[in-house]
Amino acid sequence: IFNDANKRTALNSALLFLRRNGVQVFDSPELADLTVGAATGEISVSSVADTLRRLYGSAE
Repeated sequence: IFNDANKRTALNSALLFLRRNGVQVFDSPELADLTVGAATGEISVSSVADTLRRLYGSAE
């Protein structure tokens, strides 16, 4: 369905989720490496969550 845009789609979905939950989202150079690392399995799910928390904080 998305052909070769799976990484972009995943990133945009995650950022949309954050926005919809009250988190102010901005562009960061780390996002490209984070997305590729997660897709290749070099970065764990918990590391992705930690990085997103560090970059954007939480909605609480």
